[in-house]
Amino acid sequence: MDSYRNAVKFLSENSIENEFSNKGPEHAAIVLEHMLKTAKNEIRFFSGSFNQDVTKDTDFMRELDKFLSSGKKFYLFLENLPLQEERSSALSKVIEYSKKYPNNIIYKEIPKDFTTELQSRFQSGNVYHFTVSDDTSYRVEIDKSNYKAICNFNDSNIALKLKKIFDHYFF
Repeated sequence: MDSYRNAVKFLSENSIENEFSNKGPEHAAIVLEHMLKTAKNEIRFFSGSFNQDVTKDTDFMRELDKFLSSGKKFYLFLENLPLQEERSSALSKVIEYSKKYPNNIIYKEIPKDFTTELQSRFQSGNVYHFTVSDDTSYRVEIDKSNYKAICNFNDSNIALKLKKIFDHYFF
């Protein structure tokens, strides 16, 4: 796991244009941790419920806390908003910070039209969870159940397309 963490750290810190994959919740947590760490202005998440499988990671939680208190923009689109007692610590933290910083930290449930749009945009017809950082970094989960994803820390072409779809339905 250390070699994967070191590779992701190098790619993120140097904004290297290189598509790479991640598999499993541990890899996902590492990629998302570094997306939070290197984001200059904003980050967008489209997630099922921001569940604990990925977000329970200590390093991810540390970076999430830093990001949420930084004054940067954090937008979270959820397929479903769990009941309070079923929420992950990460989602609870987002909700808590959104009360302090309502203009910078916003979370919402997705409208039905959003999934229809995604199905038409992805060749497979699937609805993939994704994260976009600034206008350049992305992580697109191509297999939700196994947390497999394709990622890149410097591909504005794909990042901007994802951001545009997200923003159209979010704002």
